[in-house]
Amino acid sequence: MWLDSTGIYPYVATDINGCESQDTLYFRLIPEPYIDEGFGCPNYTLTAIGYTAFIAMELGDITYSTPQIDTLFPFAGSHNLTLIALDSCNNLDTISRVLEVDCLDNMLMYVPTAFSPNGDGINDTYCISSSLPTRTTYSIFDRWGNELFSARADECWDPSALGQEIFTSTLSMRTFTRLPSNELHMDEFTIHVLP
Repeated sequence: MWLDSTGIYPYVATDINGCESQDTLYFRLIPEPYIDEGFGCPNYTLTAIGYTAFIAMELGDITYSTPQIDTLFPFAGSHNLTLIALDSCNNLDTISRVLEVDCLDNMLMYVPTAFSPNGDGINDTYCISSSLPTRTTYSIFDRWGNELFSARADECWDPSALGQEIFTSTLSMRTFTRLPSNELHMDEFTIHVLP
């Protein structure tokens, strides 16, 4: 018999003489320990749940000895959570997951307004920075709307490495961030190409 959810299960038992007996079995499934994140963007209450004995909870590089943490995430991004506890069978259990914080009002993005791809070794590449780098892409366009470059936020644009000659001008850029909630957020910026 395999039971995978809490419930009352009827059963029929037959002994070796063929006599039957009917009864019910109440089965309670005790879930594995987990961390309830109590959404409150950017303030979260992280609570360890479903354990027999709490040992520790880790948020990034910090270890906490209490099963509940009130925390403020200063910027959007991915944060590693780990719960160490004894499960309902008294086995040591370590549960790790990533908490995606996607509050738009605390998403950090650094977008330079100018660069000078003139080959002098100073500001020749164009790089942006995002607190959600793997979820953010950007595209750069010339004044006619032709796409010059497109990449993830953790990749820089080096026109000379791509064989592009960029003259003094004004370019437009769009950033696209796919939030953990699956919402797509877009921003537009102007980039000045300096001599």
